[in-house]
Amino acid sequence: GYAIVEIKDEADKQKIDKPNGIELRWIINRDHQQSATLALNAVKKCTWLAGNLNVWVAAEFETMHTLKRYFKNEKNLLKREIYASSYWKYG
Repeated sequence: GYAIVEIKDEADKQKIDKPNGIELRWIINRDHQQSATLALNAVKKCTWLAGNLNVWVAAEFETMHTLKRYFKNEKNLLKREIYASSYWKYG
């Protein structure tokens, strides 16, 4: 699977312990208005894995909504296969 983490600057990267089989990908974003687009593009670059999938998203509201819509409408995941939480909103 994948873990995609958005940070503002390359210097913000940290060592993150992760389970075997998880690939960590970073999004460098200095403009918060691009968060949803950058996150969606990063997700689309991931190879879609076979088998029973579940998605976990925690992000700014617009980013969360964009990713949730993508997984539901383009990847045909069921509501129960997607956990999406917005823990802040710009504006």
